[in-house]
Amino acid sequence: MLRDQRLRSSEIFVELWMPLGGYRCDAVLTGQNIDSENAAIVVELKQWTHVAKSKYHNEVWVMNASKLHPCAQVAGYVGALQHSNSAFVDDGVKVKGCAWLHNLTDHRATALLRDVDAFGPVIHECPLFVKGEERRFAEWLHAELGHGGGDALLHH
Repeated sequence: MLRDQRLRSSEIFVELWMPLGGYRCDAVLTGQNIDSENAAIVVELKQWTHVAKSKYHNEVWVMNASKLHPCAQVAGYVGALQHSNSAFVDDGVKVKGCAWLHNLTDHRATALLRDVDAFGPVIHECPLFVKGEERRFAEWLHAELGHGGGDALLHH
């Protein structure tokens, strides 16, 4: 996706520490949205190949443990940035999140992860992309931040 010519002016921050809680997100991409506003996308990367239901709210069963749904996880990072980072609080940089499960091909697992009845609106607020959806992911990234340089955020 990042080789897409439309995203060449984006900047990438890897393993960015969140302002609160001692967490770090996998990646943040920056650019400008279709309205020429500075924008950032927080990307949660997962290597998962299988996912099952968990008995806990907003969690899924992965590798013999209950883990936070990746869309809920990235939504938490987005919220932390929106409320405590000057670029997003003071300077009006728009921020969204998404999850990229680049090894997941199991259709039942994908359906579970996208189940709005189970996980609510976070599924739409922070979309999830899986293996085989590279084009769809690139199109979404382009729409959200492929309309200008992302270097304006380097100074925050």
